[in-house]
Amino acid sequence: MRASVHCILVLCVAGLCCLTSKQAADAQTVRVTADTESTHFVGVPLSFEIVISDVSMFADANCEFRGKASSDITVRQGRVSKQSFNGVGSIRYGFECISAKQGKVEVGPFKVSVGDQEVEIKPIVFEFGEVPADPNMTLSLKLPNSRIYVGQRVPLEVEWAIYGESNNEVNHAFNRLEIRSRFFDMFEFTDTPRTRRDQLTLRIATKRGAAELVADQKIEERNGKNFLVVTAKRSFTPDKSGVFEDIQLFCNSQRATQFRNAGFAFSSRYEPVNPKPISAASSPLLLEVLPIPTARRPAGFGGAVGESFAIQAATNRSIVRVGDPISLDLTVSGVGNLTEVSIPLTGESAILDREYFDVPNEPPTGNLAAGTKQFKIPIRVTDESITEIPPIPLSWFNPVKEEFETIYTKPIALQVKEAQMLDNSAIVSTQPTTPEERPQADEKTKKSRNAVQLNAANLAIQTDPTLLLAASGVFHFRTLHWVFYGASIALILTAFVYRKMGTKDPERSQSKSLSRQTQAQIDSALSAEPAQGLSDIAEALRKWIAENPEGPRDSLEQLISQCEELRFASAAIDSSRVNAIASEAKESIRSLEARR
Repeated sequence: MRASVHCILVLCVAGLCCLTSKQAADAQTVRVTADTESTHFVGVPLSFEIVISDVSMFADANCEFRGKASSDITVRQGRVSKQSFNGVGSIRYGFECISAKQGKVEVGPFKVSVGDQEVEIKPIVFEFGEVPADPNMTLSLKLPNSRIYVGQRVPLEVEWAIYGESNNEVNHAFNRLEIRSRFFDMFEFTDTPRTRRDQLTLRIATKRGAAELVADQKIEERNGKNFLVVTAKRSFTPDKSGVFEDIQLFCNSQRATQFRNAGFAFSSRYEPVNPKPISAASSPLLLEVLPIPTARRPAGFGGAVGESFAIQAATNRSIVRVGDPISLDLTVSGVGNLTEVSIPLTGESAILDREYFDVPNEPPTGNLAAGTKQFKIPIRVTDESITEIPPIPLSWFNPVKEEFETIYTKPIALQVKEAQMLDNSAIVSTQPTTPEERPQADEKTKKSRNAVQLNAANLAIQTDPTLLLAASGVFHFRTLHWVFYGASIALILTAFVYRKMGTKDPERSQSKSLSRQTQAQIDSALSAEPAQGLSDIAEALRKWIAENPEGPRDSLEQLISQCEELRFASAAIDSSRVNAIASEAKESIRSLEARR
């Protein structure tokens, strides 16, 4: 009985709650909390709220801005707060609006939804005016007086200065400072990164987000007043030519003349009392970006713009045979846009003549690292008459001198030998080559076949019934069935093994035999004179490479290069060095053979 009464009470309470929520949902209201009477300031954030009252906290509610995107108006949704009593209350949606133009501005509309119900709020009208300019705050932008070209890295300087009666007044203005300009979104900018956490920075607002520019500060007297002057430098690279008018910077901040203690009685933290918005703007500038001249442009010009460029060339080997790979390493440095530096490999401006050098068809991309751009180009010499890699040119446009400049690397001496040609005697076979070896091979083959035949005899099927019934004394068909089954599997496995032994990969055998022969030649080379031994080692490695053209061979080619360099060196050859090269060569052969 008590349980029934309890259930009835619970149902009554639940029904009352549902009724209350339904009534609250039907009675909910939407209002806007915003100051539409005052004049607000351009560039200064304006906050307002949209409030849904008498709504259930369990309802699916939302409020969103439905206005059109505009470059003049920026609307961001802020925090959402709730207040409730017994599951019913209000939801506040905060918004922030920043206007870039003066006059009456419409912000909206907004859509409010609660469950299945939707309400549209008409646009809110605000009045915006310019922030009062402060004569004691200045802003300036400094560009070079010289002409500017496409691709040039152009330095600029941003200077902000302010005068205040107290340190609190100056610090508050600096902390509230925001500098903006459409100029910062027109080109690619480069900034100096911070090296210490305590470095002073000047805050710049861009479409990509805030940029912190490393800055310097000083006190400078102007008109009898001591101004705090903060200067920051950055650079930009124009990617298009043209005339750009009204290049101008703007900034907003706050001026506070009174402060109060924001903490305890002895706290050093103060907060402003009734701060006023202030602004400043730099003088408008005209920016003209010129295209790169076409007159007297070198054939090898790849787009590099700057000054004091340098190029260095090096190779990984100087003694080669025709067709041997060479790594040509180029390092470019300079003051300018290294991204546009390129190395032409084809056409009239190619750095190497394709009649004598084999080079890739695609230009190398290069890697930027530590103020340089590095290129690795694989090349091969195709003519034995070549004695050097010729000087390699690098051309760029100097925007200061307004002319093209070209420098060359020093030539790299090469000693090129004819390509190694292999005759039939150099080809290694797995079959015996002498009459003395044939009987031994025949005997080994005979023993191997006898062993296989012996194994097959041991695994023959037993057909004697007395032996099959010896264990139990009774003839069982199930037992006979399993015996036949097992014997059949054994015969299949034996046939498989026999087939594998008869179909051994001849290429694999030949490769192993070649590796053993190469190691034996290297060992025998150690008994000769050092110069002759180096030559024998190099020849043995070349034969191995010729028989394995598809495999990795960088380590062997480096060893060949070491052998040739030691042979033609003016100093005496140390036998310990020859032994070390021989050991390394044999280890490389074993390692490469194991990977196959």
